[in-house]
Amino acid sequence: TDLEELYISSNNIGENGAIAISEALKVNTTLQKLNICGNNIGENGAIAISEALKTNTSLQKLNIWKNNIGEKGAIAISEALKVNTTLQKLYISYNRIGENGAIAISEALKVNTGLRELNIYDNDIGDNGAITISEALKVNTSLQKLYINYNNIGENGAIAISEALKIDSGLRELGVGDNN
Repeated sequence: TDLEELYISSNNIGENGAIAISEALKVNTTLQKLNICGNNIGENGAIAISEALKTNTSLQKLNIWKNNIGEKGAIAISEALKVNTTLQKLYISYNRIGENGAIAISEALKVNTGLRELNIYDNDIGDNGAITISEALKVNTSLQKLYINYNNIGENGAIAISEALKIDSGLRELGVGDNN
């Protein structure tokens, strides 16, 4: 197939739909953009998608907003980010990844060289999540856009982010509004 973009948002495909998509992603070499936001794929669906990301070399943009992937789903996605170099944009907002999910993503950002844009709005990462992300920003040179709005980030997280901004890491756009 020559399909380059697939948009199936808000169809309630669930975990089984995500598993089916992940199986296709493992062999597909043309799909560049996948939007599966609002489909309630849960943590198991995210785990399946992350397994496909470990081998897929064509996907450049993944939108998995509002899928209830939680901490375990975020950890799985972060493991894929450690080895995937083709994904450039990841939208993982509104998934309740929490502090531990943010920590896992931060660890991936320290070694990932492909991701250019990361959107993790409204995931309640808090100060500790922001602190770990700021540490990743100090060493990641490929990320250009980061959006961490609505994450309950307080003073300590804001200080850590501001310290990271003193280093010219490649970040060109940062959204941190509406945090506390």
